[in-house]
Amino acid sequence: MVIDLIVACKTFKDTDQETRVLDIISMKCMEEEDSFEKKFLNSLLHDGPVKTCRMDDLNTIRSLPFHPSIKGVDVRLHLFTTIRYTDTEGIYNL
Repeated sequence: MVIDLIVACKTFKDTDQETRVLDIISMKCMEEEDSFEKKFLNSLLHDGPVKTCRMDDLNTIRSLPFHPSIKGVDVRLHLFTTIRYTDTEGIYNL
C-alpha cells in the first residue's frame, strides 16, 4: 500500500515572498535537526513535485491519530500550488 499525501497551497504572491520563503527553507536546511522543511519542502520545491518517504519519517504529522497499521507504509508527498495567487481552488491529477 502507498499513501498519497497532497500538500496544497497558494503560489507565491510575488517575487519578494518567493525569495523570503526560499530563504527560510534554505536556512532550515543548514540546521542539524531533521525538520520537515529540511527533509521534504526543499526536495519538493527543487527536485520535483513528488517525494517518497515512509510514514515514520513524517514527524510533523505523527501526533495525528493515524491507525498503527500504516506506521511503516510508503507515502508519496505531492506539492500542489495554485496557478495564480488569487486562485482559491485547483485541480490536481494523480
